[in-house]
Amino acid sequence: GHADKKQVEHMVQMQFPGMSFVGPDAVDALAIALCHAHHAQFSGKLDAAIARAQGVA
Repeated sequence: GHADKKQVEHMVQMQFPGMSFVGPDAVDALAIALCHAHHAQFSGKLDAAIARAQGVA
């Protein structure tokens, strides 16, 4: 999105309390990994909900 580096760092620190990070690149990498993990987890649920709504499931 459009978050600045401090906002991204804050979000990552909320997900990994007590951890320290080795620079902004590490924080960016973790943020990307978190986004992909949440998207993958949500994607299957969304597909199932769409199928139910269409009467397929």
